[in-house]
Amino acid sequence: MSDYSRRNRAPEINNKNYIHTSAGGFNRCIEIENGSCLPNCVGYVWGRWRELLGSDPGLSRRNAEDWYGYTEDGYKRSSLPGVFAVACWKKGDLWNESDGAGHVAVVEYIKENGDIVTSESVYGGERWRSRTYSKKSGYYLAKGYEFQGFILFPVAVTEGKAYPKGDYRVTDASLLHVRSGPGTEYKKKKHSEFTRNARAQIYELVRYRADGYVMGVEFTVYEVKNNWGRTPSGWVCLDYCTKI
Repeated sequence: MSDYSRRNRAPEINNKNYIHTSAGGFNRCIEIENGSCLPNCVGYVWGRWRELLGSDPGLSRRNAEDWYGYTEDGYKRSSLPGVFAVACWKKGDLWNESDGAGHVAVVEYIKENGDIVTSESVYGGERWRSRTYSKKSGYYLAKGYEFQGFILFPVAVTEGKAYPKGDYRVTDASLLHVRSGPGTEYKKKKHSEFTRNARAQIYELVRYRADGYVMGVEFTVYEVKNNWGRTPSGWVCLDYCTKI
């Protein structure tokens, strides 16, 4: 079974998913140095999907800006992010590396406000980094780059190691919105729509009728979709909660 945990640190030097096939690894993207396909955004993202899938992905191995239009890979495209989706940017004209080769990154998780946190590599720069891109900014990367969209991960990741079903407590948010569905595009629920238990916990903790779970509220998660959990009162982003 594949491990769908977030990557929050650089791959080990001997991780074969990021080592070129000519050096005994699995990666089929361009070799950069000493048998490694890093630092390079395409080598990293291709390797990250291979790490997650356990087999070679059908992603393009060309310049990053060519990935989104390479629909022969068979993967779905979307303007909305998903966990482990590939975020794609172009620079200049497509299929023209002379004015820039674009960039790709892997969405490791999605914040409640829609911002995405990625893992990625930079050709000629950082071997690995984590970066947050703002939904409000249209996932702005840098001057000259245009966001294209997301290539969705082919497996429905509903429950990774980070978020199993069970009991949770709000630990990293003063007010955590409860929504009608698993994402920021769904309606926020009001205090009156919460269960009696949730309303009682909120009032005991802050002495007012907050329209969301406050720090310390405990609840049970019955279903997980990406980093969202379905509670008796509605869906919440589990990035701000701790399993108890």
